[in-house]
This record gives sequence, structure tokens and C-alpha cells, in this order.
Amino acid sequence: MIHYHGTPLGGTRESVARFVSSGTRHFLVPFMRQEDLPVVAEASCGFCLDNGAFSAWKSGKPITDWEPYYRWVSQWALHPRFAFAIIPDKSAHYIRTREETVIPIGSTNSLPLRMI
Repeated sequence: MIHYHGTPLGGTRESVARFVSSGTRHFLVPFMRQEDLPVVAEASCGFCLDNGAFSAWKSGKPITDWEPYYRWVSQWALHPRFAFAIIPDKSAHYIRTREETVIPIGSTNSLPLRMI
């Protein structure tokens, strides 16, 4: 199993770069907090992209326009360290159908999130 460290990472940019470039870590980068993505993409073992839907939903401001997220994923999907992107989901006891699990950017590296 691969353990993904959540970002953003605290500390100075230098300490973040040291932590990321250890050569043994994978990272999860949320759409709303992308500041560590350049160093993660350059120096980590791998990374995945998170849509931020749960945090937005919990804050009372659910995301209604997914096009910016899809464009962001499209920009990174062919990067050699890109592992997958978490597709947008509906929170609160919702199970997706197979047709709803396709991220409309042509990527085959998306991960359905199943909430029970």
C-alpha cells in the first residue's frame, strides 16, 4: 500500500523541498491548495490530485463548476509522477454508478470515491 502525505506542508520552502525529495514519499495535492505541487511533481516518488469536494461541502460552499478542476488535472495527468486524480463526488451516503465515475478529461487515471 502506498501512503500519501497530504499537502500543503508546513515549514519553509527549503524544509518542504528536503521532505519531498527524500526519495521515498508520495503526496496528495488538493485543488484548493496547490502551492506544494511544483516541488512535489519535481522531487517526490509520485502524487495524486484531490478535488476538494468534501472540504468545500463541509464549509457549506459546495463546488458547482468542475471545469477548473478538470483543466488542472489535464495539465498534470501526463506527468511521469502523476498517479491518479480523485473524481468529484457527492457527499452524504451516495454511491456512484459506473457511468458517473468517468472524469471528462480523457484520463484513465481517475479514482472513484465511494461513500457509504
